Amino acid sequence: MYKNYSALESPEWIRKAVIYELHLRAFNENGFTGLAEKIGYFKQLGVNVLWIMPFGLVGEQKRIGKHGDPYAIRDYYSIDPSFGTAEELKAMINEAHANGIRVIMDWVMNRGSVDHILTETHPEYFTRNENDEVYYEVPNRDYFAGLNFDHPDLRRYIKKAMSYWFAEFQFDGFRLDDSDITPSAFLTEIRNELGQNGREFVLISQSYDEYHHVDSCDLTYDGSLRLMIKAVAEGALSQKDVIKIYHSYTYSFPRGSLRMRWLEEKELSRVAEYLGPKLAKPAATLLLTVEGVPFLMMGQEFNERTFNTWKSLFDDYQLDWTPFDQELFEHYRFLIRLRTEHAAFWNGELIFIKNNQDKVLSYIRKSKDEEFLVMVSFSEDPLVLEFEEKNIADRITGAAKQVVYRSGGANPGNEHHAPDWRMEPYESLIYRIQ
Repeated sequence: MYKNYSALESPEWIRKAVIYELHLRAFNENGFTGLAEKIGYFKQLGVNVLWIMPFGLVGEQKRIGKHGDPYAIRDYYSIDPSFGTAEELKAMINEAHANGIRVIMDWVMNRGSVDHILTETHPEYFTRNENDEVYYEVPNRDYFAGLNFDHPDLRRYIKKAMSYWFAEFQFDGFRLDDSDITPSAFLTEIRNELGQNGREFVLISQSYDEYHHVDSCDLTYDGSLRLMIKAVAEGALSQKDVIKIYHSYTYSFPRGSLRMRWLEEKELSRVAEYLGPKLAKPAATLLLTVEGVPFLMMGQEFNERTFNTWKSLFDDYQLDWTPFDQELFEHYRFLIRLRTEHAAFWNGELIFIKNNQDKVLSYIRKSKDEEFLVMVSFSEDPLVLEFEEKNIADRITGAAKQVVYRSGGANPGNEHHAPDWRMEPYESLIYRIQ
């Protein structure tokens, strides 16, 4: 794939994006209006793309919980009035755009609720079981009705609905839920349809399919960091293993493919719960300084503890903002700004620098104008690093090394590090190399 294919060209803004996923009811009490009032929070954090989880009317039949699964949409053109009006949604998006923040709509790709409005008027649009009942091919989802993409009129209906939200509300793109089981040709049809509007947009594919990069989607998922960090911290993966795995993802995809990297997503536990709270900060450093486009799940940046996968949203639920981990928030805030303000991180080369400690990853992020050295420790013990490649070590050691960031240490930019490359437990160190 890497040798023979190139990824489609994506807008520059998605390359320098840090994406933040949220659900309206969980994030604030006042729907679209409340979210518009929170734009200042996102600016302070530094995120520049909001991903809004589904806000349409949820089906009643076979509903689980008070509110049901937000992905069991009953009408693709609907807005749940508990979130506000169409005009309030437009005002929220306009406020985000006025502050340099793009907005992505979460699109339920392969299904509707089992009582979707089209099940009566167009039953042929839905998949059916041996009893001629609408069903969804994913187990334990009785409240869903799967879409029959073999029907050309259904495809036209979906494309028209997506074009409505794109043009009428000025969304900047779509995150395509469960796109790994959507016909690839239909994803290309969607891209071509939206492209007729003449405005930049992105499609985010919830898949690990390398072919989606060729002619339909801008980003695919990559959840490998979460797994690798745990394995490194437990001693199950060596530094050499990590480098090999990281490169395997790069070279099995088309050239220039953008992977959306994450530590948390809606179907998994919180990263601090999975890795342990001490690993949350070095994990964030890795997420925000490697290649790809990082995304954060709502509350991840301040160690929110109560969100328990998207099933929390089936009933009344709001994020617990107290206690608020200010130290972790500032860690994310600094790294997000470093990433978005320096092309070395969002558009530069990544070069691993091998060292003598398997629980420390060290690498250079380099653009034509600047160069940074990143060192991240996943060890509970203090360590002293030595670099294996002497010519690289000499170049780094002999350079004027400005400490850009030191997690839990001195103020950024005001010191030079001791020449023995000592690292404290779970520490992150970032240098600008002159």
